[in-house]
Amino acid sequence: MFLKSDGEPSLDEAFRGEFEALLSEYVVYGGFPAVVKGEDVKIGLLKNLVSMYAEKDVFGWFGIREVEKFGSLMKYLALSSGSIPGASSACRNIGLDYRALISYLSVLANTYVIRSIYTCHTNRINEIKKAKKVYFYDLGFRNPLPRIFTPVANRSNSGMLENFVLSELILLGFEP
Repeated sequence: MFLKSDGEPSLDEAFRGEFEALLSEYVVYGGFPAVVKGEDVKIGLLKNLVSMYAEKDVFGWFGIREVEKFGSLMKYLALSSGSIPGASSACRNIGLDYRALISYLSVLANTYVIRSIYTCHTNRINEIKKAKKVYFYDLGFRNPLPRIFTPVANRSNSGMLENFVLSELILLGFEP
């Protein structure tokens, strides 16, 4: 706690509201440098970023031709961020075969869009057998996919905050 004179809020109290507002904005819009504009401009920039990634990196560089299915997979992963999406469920919902799914997940991981990690179990064998949780490296890339830009306080799922914490730990050098 910071020193304070009588009747004045401490420094941490004075900046708490501003910090919470900035944190909420960061969790919704991510950390891409250009996204510090007005709300409509932010959303447009993020949608454009996702579109450019798909067109130039994925379809151009990796030669993926099933544009709609790849986009559907990215949206599916965005909606299940922080949870455990099953491979068979993803294949069934998107209409992908298992081999294509693994290939697409590899592209997303190798281009630093997603990170998949094993869930914690007391039994190491169960940990390896179970499906992995999928997280996005930057929520500014995740949120345009399902077009969800509601503030953190108005959301019911904790997956987004879990995703935020994991991405910050990775930035700090922790390896999950």
